[in-house]
Amino acid sequence: MKSRHLLCLVVLIAACGVDVSEDPTVQVHDSSGVRIVFMPDAAPGSWQVDSVPFVDIGTLDGEDGQDLGLPWASRRLSDGRIAISNASTNELRLYRADGSFIKASGGRGEGPGEFALIATLHLLPGDTILVADAQLPRLSLFDRDGDFVRTIRLEPLENRLPRLRVLLQDSLAVYRVVFYGRGGGVSRAVRDTFLLASRVLGNGRYLPIGRFPAAEKFNQVTPSGAVAAWNLPFGRGLFTAFVEDLIWVAVSDTYELRGYDAAMGSLRRILRLDRPLTSVDGTHKERMFEYQLASAIPIVSFPVCIVLEFPVAIAFYRCGRPVE
Repeated sequence: MKSRHLLCLVVLIAACGVDVSEDPTVQVHDSSGVRIVFMPDAAPGSWQVDSVPFVDIGTLDGEDGQDLGLPWASRRLSDGRIAISNASTNELRLYRADGSFIKASGGRGEGPGEFALIATLHLLPGDTILVADAQLPRLSLFDRDGDFVRTIRLEPLENRLPRLRVLLQDSLAVYRVVFYGRGGGVSRAVRDTFLLASRVLGNGRYLPIGRFPAAEKFNQVTPSGAVAAWNLPFGRGLFTAFVEDLIWVAVSDTYELRGYDAAMGSLRRILRLDRPLTSVDGTHKERMFEYQLASAIPIVSFPVCIVLEFPVAIAFYRCGRPVE
């Protein structure tokens, strides 16, 4: 329950900035170069998404370039064209403003301009397209027409493959690495840790921003010793937003957001919302169970669905009741 409101607060900051100086209900203090803002409790803001898309890309009839599969990210170029990273084919695809297909670049592989697993993409000046690979330690640059330009190699970050999180100021990149929670050989709830660090694109050393508790999961150890990780209902998590040169980080244990200077790695702002934490009760669990059961995908050839219960890891259901 709280995570949804916290995410909304992060989105509000990303969309509108953080100018609260004229609100008499807000208290602002400065401490050792850090501005601390105390905000009164208020209903979270919301937006209504238009039911009619202004452009529609992707069909099921297999037309050339319209067969999207696992589209990871998209960006709109300055002339209205749309770039999409399509993970099922490991291609960078370009579309006109009306959604019609132009061309595909890349493909599966480890050669120049190819991808082991295409991921996020970002725009540089002149509509140069920067594309990340989720499995290879490198970034690929393409020009505005989708032609490969060059590769930027990534150095390990604490002996792990860094993932590009966001590109700020055209050259300052923010990366993350994940330290996965371990269950110690037993089935139990664990929590991952994120390390955020900044670095000038393709040059210089990583500047640590901080370590933050991230997603909470349930690690189930099978009789063979294999481990399956499941997201916990109402599990705690980490939310981030990026406004100009500040990286906003919110951990869902509390209604607090912290803004870090990406270039310096130092804490600059703290926003605190005066709202008590909400405990999960039986009603919340019942609603979550009903939602999961309604959205579960039946196993092929069997009228059985898999549903994650709390705190038990997995349960099988047939026609809305446990399988006997």
